[in-house]
Amino acid sequence: MRSTRWLGGWLCASMMLVASCGTGGAASTAGGTFTMAVPEDPGNLDPLLASSGLTRRINRFLYDPLLHLRPDGTLAPGLATAWTTTPTSATFTLKEGVTCADGSPLTASDVAATFGFIADPANGSALLGVAVTPGVKVGADDAARTVTLTVADPDPFLARKTTSVFVVCRKGLTDPAGRQRGGYGTGLFKLTEAVPEDHYTLVRRPEYAWGPGGVSGREPRMPGSAVVKVVKNETTAANLLLSGQVNVAEVNGPDRDRLDAASMFKREDHTMIGELFFNQADGHPGRDQKVRQALVAALDITELAGVIAGKAGRVPQSLVAQEPKPCTGDAVTRNLPAHDAARAKELLAGGAPRIRLVYLPAYGEGVAPAAELIAQRWRGLGVQVELKSMSPSQSKETLYGTGAWDVSMIPVNASLPSQLAAFLSGPTPPDGNNFAHIDNPDYLRLVKQAMALPADQGCARWLAAEEALLRRFDVVPFSESPTPVYGNAVTFDLVTGGVVPSSVRLTTG
Repeated sequence: MRSTRWLGGWLCASMMLVASCGTGGAASTAGGTFTMAVPEDPGNLDPLLASSGLTRRINRFLYDPLLHLRPDGTLAPGLATAWTTTPTSATFTLKEGVTCADGSPLTASDVAATFGFIADPANGSALLGVAVTPGVKVGADDAARTVTLTVADPDPFLARKTTSVFVVCRKGLTDPAGRQRGGYGTGLFKLTEAVPEDHYTLVRRPEYAWGPGGVSGREPRMPGSAVVKVVKNETTAANLLLSGQVNVAEVNGPDRDRLDAASMFKREDHTMIGELFFNQADGHPGRDQKVRQALVAALDITELAGVIAGKAGRVPQSLVAQEPKPCTGDAVTRNLPAHDAARAKELLAGGAPRIRLVYLPAYGEGVAPAAELIAQRWRGLGVQVELKSMSPSQSKETLYGTGAWDVSMIPVNASLPSQLAAFLSGPTPPDGNNFAHIDNPDYLRLVKQAMALPADQGCARWLAAEEALLRRFDVVPFSESPTPVYGNAVTFDLVTGGVVPSSVRLTTG
């Protein structure tokens, strides 16, 4: 599987303890170059506007969040050294001495301006409603170095959501081209070269001294530069790993067997890789619940899970797949209908629809075969199916722009149920992220109840909210998988699919 989380998906920045493991391949020296393969060109690098998880993989190197997320779900200092929360507010105290890539000092007003930019609907940020609550009030005190976020309704994840917001220094808010170049970040690296569809080169900032856990830019074995290399073929990526030409790549297909046999360093993420959404806007067949039910009944969900992810695939128990997630429990199993082709035909007795199914091959080599299998099952009902393969940028334009789709096989990944709510309810594009035009009153009611409770007390309602969606076939999760990210001559930490830059250490063979 290849990551483009949250439609691509949003990846929460985080920190883990660096762990060593056996590695193979050529030797690397301290201050050398770290090379990471990605399956598609990330496109727009603007951290305030871009929605691709691939983009966020690079932006982790260029920008920092206020807080980092630990693997156990607790929060660690980032740009903020301390924070306090209430049900409707969070106040952060910034670390002293933080500077931007252009040399200017980071101020509380800079941080507040980042949140204010995202909160303004006129700017069209995909983070609005996902990582930043609509209508949030943002305050800053430069003398006290504090930033305060205040929301109208209780939000148990208000502080945690800041782990998904990359802070941009003030000058960058009026210079989108500069944001593309990473020139206004506080991250460990800065961008020096961008060759779309080929590679991106970054250089370490030696003055960096505010990383998670006190990490600085002068740590032993920390790379002096990083190259993000576009490698669209997974087998090629595996070959480059084995030969030592790249240090890190995500490989989820058959090639993982030979990487495991080579005792390659490995971290794993849990990711939703198979999920169906139905366009419920006027004029689309998915608006009819009977049509949605028929299309789902025609599918063998367990079979699909195996096709898209191989032996690692499994039917998920929740719409939230990424770890660490605040709630555990099974909302899915008892709410997915059994495979019943006869029942599907009955439901479509009034006439079979025409369906345009869109999918993203970047999620792995099993995606196209899974799409073909779905099309085969639906064609057996008399449904006319058009399959449309898309790149990450095309999927964003289609789902959030043209609306020229009927069924999407592009999953939405998040580690918080409240983040998913922005995609499963509320305003539709261009005013919001509800790309499938879902209108489920039971889901909205249960989400409101869950949001009013502390995070550790709202899980029963969050799971009930998911069940409300599944009962109406608003969304159908069919496969999640542990997604391995392999390393050669390097150790690193992985959180929600992204390499943590400050954890990267080059090793010798």
